Amino acid sequence: MELSTVFNSTIDEAVDAIFRLTELSGYVRKYKWFGLAITPVFVILLFLIFNQSFLRYVSGGILLVTWVPFFLLSYRKLMKREMRKRLIRMFGTDQPVSCQYSLITQGIIFMQLGQEIRFNWGNVRKFSCSESVLELIMEPVAVALIPRRIFSGSEEAQKWIDYIEDHAHSLVK
Repeated sequence: MELSTVFNSTIDEAVDAIFRLTELSGYVRKYKWFGLAITPVFVILLFLIFNQSFLRYVSGGILLVTWVPFFLLSYRKLMKREMRKRLIRMFGTDQPVSCQYSLITQGIIFMQLGQEIRFNWGNVRKFSCSESVLELIMEPVAVALIPRRIFSGSEEAQKWIDYIEDHAHSLVK
């Protein structure tokens, strides 16, 4: 038995998939710590700019009180915005792109823009479902996000879930 579906993937879905992949690879965490690590550089620059110690401490305090919370609340959004720009440049458009997911006996096939990516069932390490997406995490680091909106109903979505759970024997429980 084989399950297959063709759908138009939005740029936001592609951004979510790439962002999830960067989370799994640890890049998002590195970006966060790098953003926080450069904070002392700004404080040191303020100390070099101002001669009066009062101005140094006030400006440094204001910088710390504003920059750190702002960065922690916005770094994910900033990363997604940059990823979106790069995807639009790569795809040449921000319009939906035709995609296809197929579940076959050997694994999962994803096709987009004339490229095909195959994942064997033995590489699937984690599978989770949410209201909006089916997520498969593979080793080495790869992710497949299958939007639930592509299914004609909950019965079809359940077929896909059952098929994945039956075939992905190496799932981490």
